[in-house]
Amino acid sequence: MPRAAYDLIRRRIDGKPATFARIVCRSCAAHAECRVDARPPPETIAKTFEREGWSVDRRNANRCFCPDCHPSRKGTLPVTMPATLTTPAPMPSPKLLRQVFAMLEDRFNPETGAFQDGWSDARIARETGASPIFVTKTREDAFGVLRVDPDVAALRRSIDDLLSQLSALSAKVDDLDKRRRP
Repeated sequence: MPRAAYDLIRRRIDGKPATFARIVCRSCAAHAECRVDARPPPETIAKTFEREGWSVDRRNANRCFCPDCHPSRKGTLPVTMPATLTTPAPMPSPKLLRQVFAMLEDRFNPETGAFQDGWSDARIARETGASPIFVTKTREDAFGVLRVDPDVAALRRSIDDLLSQLSALSAKVDDLDKRRRP
């Protein structure tokens, strides 16, 4: 029996429960999410994704495509797809699951919803050999969602570094100014 076009995901945002619909492209595995009511009508969710350019078959997830892979935009329907996208992903080994979980425990702070400097789901996936989607889902299910955008966190670190450099330069200028005056 085909899987529905989307999955409902429940998360807590600012301590309150929220429901999201997630759709995955059959061709490239890209995904999109939208926040929905607790029990939305399927037509409403499908129309939301269709407005964003997705091709949605409301009853069969194997016929859902992102805007980049949309068959009508490519001119032809895909004939065959890799088996990895049409069959469910295998469950990761217990060893891999432990590695991912340990790295998330060490490098993700659930209270702030942020990773340590330089860490992300993608980096943990590279370090462990797990898929980025698996790492993201594990983090969301076990530790919570990102509340701080990694790019914003990187910008804040850069600003802090620049401010400390500015402070050091200001101290040097003051020191040179004192030496110059008798």
